[in-house]
Amino acid sequence: AAALAFDRAARLYRWALTLAPASDDTETRERLGDALSNAGRGAEAAEAYLAAARGAPSSRTLELRRKAAEQYLISGHVENGLEIVRLVLESVGMKLPQSREGIIVSFLTSRARLKLRGLDFREQPASAVPPEQLLRIDACWAVAVGLSLVDAVRGPDFQARHLLLALDAGDPYRVARALALEAVFSATGGPKVAARTAEIVERSLELSERIRHPHALGLATTMAGTAHYMSGRWRDGLEQLERGARILREQCTGVTWERDTADIFYCTALLQLGRWKELATRCEELIRDANARGDLYAENHALIELSWYIELARDAPDKAREALERGYSHKVGDSFDMYDMLRVTGTAAIDLYTGNPEPARSAIEGAWLRFHTAFFFQIYVLRIELPNLRARTRIACASLPDKTPRQRDSLLRAAEKDIAQITEEGGHLYPRAHAAMAQACVATVEGKMQRARELIERAEHAYSAADMEIHAAVAAFRLGQVTPGERGEALIANATARLNAQGVRSPERVALMFAPGHWSR
Repeated sequence: AAALAFDRAARLYRWALTLAPASDDTETRERLGDALSNAGRGAEAAEAYLAAARGAPSSRTLELRRKAAEQYLISGHVENGLEIVRLVLESVGMKLPQSREGIIVSFLTSRARLKLRGLDFREQPASAVPPEQLLRIDACWAVAVGLSLVDAVRGPDFQARHLLLALDAGDPYRVARALALEAVFSATGGPKVAARTAEIVERSLELSERIRHPHALGLATTMAGTAHYMSGRWRDGLEQLERGARILREQCTGVTWERDTADIFYCTALLQLGRWKELATRCEELIRDANARGDLYAENHALIELSWYIELARDAPDKAREALERGYSHKVGDSFDMYDMLRVTGTAAIDLYTGNPEPARSAIEGAWLRFHTAFFFQIYVLRIELPNLRARTRIACASLPDKTPRQRDSLLRAAEKDIAQITEEGGHLYPRAHAAMAQACVATVEGKMQRARELIERAEHAYSAADMEIHAAVAAFRLGQVTPGERGEALIANATARLNAQGVRSPERVALMFAPGHWSR
């Protein structure tokens, strides 16, 4: 274990357990859990900690259960993790709300308390903080990170509780850790809260550097990159995520969730930047590694958010659907969560790619109220991407030959309302690019080709400035289709080459997914 050969250490600990008397195996089981945790085998680590807890003295039982809950949660075994952490929280006087109403009340209350309290704290060493208080902080950390990419209500709720408790305790490491995570939750508000997000990022980085704690610094850097992503700043996010992952990899152990998160957001940044060829390599490595470790958190997010795009680039929509369903297959519980949203939106995008927009529009419109009640519109990038996708499904349906003029106009007016929502967000270049692209698509269905040319050219410039290569190439492809003569042919040829360079085998179908309409030359 000291040599970082954690898989081998786990094998040796298991061998030792076959030889030791049952009464003497508690410490060995905990060390087995530590080795498995460091090896990124979260579910196996949780089982080892629970086995250790059964024979541990009462003073250790709660902490071992908390460690088990954390390992289950960060490795995507959410239902098991929540069941155990509920017992841990109750033992220290806290509750995990069960009803939808209770969850929302808890979320609103904790967020309001944080806003009123502020971020100042009186520093003191962890040794001066009562162990029960530290246990509360660490239990809330486990729930906050375990639900951060799953539940848009309980994740922010427990992060607020986590930060409040850390600030009250004053342990600088736990405050730095909590501030780093809060930066991401703050960034979901977008440009309107950019000043607060920047302040939190700065505080977390400064504190982490001052206390010289590698995990705090690696986490703060990674979360700063994630915050850039959540704000729509893909390239800035990529640089920070790479730096944070390097610190975590070279200086830390037991940071599987942090490294997984860095990898997931690095890959999603590659997706937005249109670097799909690099994305395919990194995403497939991530899936293989996560699968070998039984890490559902990394594997499921890679499948349900990323892998199906790679299959579409290969012109394999059936395989794209399979990847999406594999990622969704481990969804737990009845509540409508991030997995449900990603499945609905991914399926709709695949339907657009295959030229089948009616099911796509029906699914998006059918889920729209649930997007609201699940608080997804609290997240800046979703406030842009969800209306953009709905607009594209409506425009694609309006362009179908069986639509009457009245049906067509109704669909286009509805799409324009979606475009207005995107435009209201402002902030970065990419919302403006999405809006211009969608407006150009509307113009083609209306037969206003000169307006379509002007708008799609504007979109291409904005996407290029935002470093969104696939979207920029699609816009150039569409611009070529509405530009007469040799210049139009040259634009199409150049855009096709750019898309091919990123592994896209069917530029026309990718264009149909991102820019539907009447684009025929």
